[in-house]
Amino acid sequence: MVSTYQIGDDDALYGVSGQPLEPDVVTELLRRQTSPTGSVRKAAAWDAYDIYRNRIERQVLRAISMQQNSRTIAMDMAKLLTKVRNDASDITASIAQVWKNGAERSIGAETEAGEASTTEAEQALLDVVKETGFDSIACEVNQLAWLQGPQFVVPFMRGSKLRVDVIGPHVYDVVQDLEDPYGHPVGLAWRLGTPNGQTTEHHVFILDTVSLTRYVVREGQPAKATDPVAHGYDRLPAGCLRFTRPMAGDDWYMVDAQSRLTSGTIDVGVLMARMGLVRRCQNHNLLTIIGRLDSMPKGQESGDSEGAIVANAQAQAGGAFPVQIATHDYDVDPLNFIRHVLFLVQSMVEPYGGHVQVDSGQPEIFGKVVIPPQVQAEHRKAQIKPSLEFEGDLWGAAAAMMAAEGHPLATVLPAPAELRAKLRVNFGELSQELEDPLAALAVEDWNLSRGLTSEIGIMRRRLGGATEKEARLTIERNMEARAWFNE
Repeated sequence: MVSTYQIGDDDALYGVSGQPLEPDVVTELLRRQTSPTGSVRKAAAWDAYDIYRNRIERQVLRAISMQQNSRTIAMDMAKLLTKVRNDASDITASIAQVWKNGAERSIGAETEAGEASTTEAEQALLDVVKETGFDSIACEVNQLAWLQGPQFVVPFMRGSKLRVDVIGPHVYDVVQDLEDPYGHPVGLAWRLGTPNGQTTEHHVFILDTVSLTRYVVREGQPAKATDPVAHGYDRLPAGCLRFTRPMAGDDWYMVDAQSRLTSGTIDVGVLMARMGLVRRCQNHNLLTIIGRLDSMPKGQESGDSEGAIVANAQAQAGGAFPVQIATHDYDVDPLNFIRHVLFLVQSMVEPYGGHVQVDSGQPEIFGKVVIPPQVQAEHRKAQIKPSLEFEGDLWGAAAAMMAAEGHPLATVLPAPAELRAKLRVNFGELSQELEDPLAALAVEDWNLSRGLTSEIGIMRRRLGGATEKEARLTIERNMEARAWFNE
């Protein structure tokens, strides 16, 4: 007898581009979004998200409880948990740097002389980007996409303004394209509410290639759908930033790509809690009392005394005292713990081209993570192409949602598909951090002499990702001030 297959929380769902999602798929999305138990994939994604946000207590406490046989020791270690090291977050910040210098966007317009020209449509795009505030969160989205997994950035009209929401794999469920299961999905569901589902009312959003619908789900009642907002884009109107490509239809999310970093950070947290417990117990002189303890005056704490110990000093026959009190060195050197921590950190960073370095003249305990600039540049280079695809998807989707909901700039922008195809983005260059200022100037002069950069490019980096126009104006002001000074 063949039993009926029960779909799992992480099993793939499929739909067809250009068509509304099937009712059964919508029902399953609502179930997953309101389930109090979640799924294995979402639990792993939550771990990565919490670690990125420096909320590692839950993961470390869970690991302590699993590793320690003694509940008493586990509870004592929990009291000494520390968050001073978060190597997963630190390494991610050094590797995911596509938007570090901002992004200069254009629609490819040029004058007859071949110079860039800012058209009305291009200016409208720049105004829209500024309105969404995306540039202020772009670095964070970049880092989360690298550490946690694919991040969706969904444009919305809120009132008369365009806004963007960032939705991670700890929250969303996707519907894959039946004709392109590894590509851009055809459905996306997420919700507002507590992560464990313990709320009587859920607001679930389902976006597909036809419309956006909000569902209100109350306990014990059928889901109630609001009026859908049709966008007419014939494509899921959202940007998806990801640096992995699935090789199987049932592994679209790939939230475990950087699990060695999240697991290693938890291991370091456990080890440091254990070191804290050992140091608390073994960082002093050990007091020992040997003999007839009934001769000790009552009412004093001899196990962990902060004051003097009183004993009966009257000698017995033969000159022996009833008790012998002595102290012993009981201070455990933490160096072996620290070496263990640095070994784990070295094991974490080495696959990414980094290492643990001790600066000259510093003791061994001050090892720090170093990822050389050229290695950072290689990591960034590998992320550029997916980031360019994401930018096109995001601003094409923005144009579609603006047109659907009547944004005043919607008529000025190109059509969504045209904008997605014509958008050009320049992420600038990473600067080489050289401690010797003369060496840094020599590198800049060499790059200038060979056309590898320009004064405007250098100024953009110094201003923290300013636009080309802002950099040009700053150079002009500086040159005018210099001319005035030299008069």
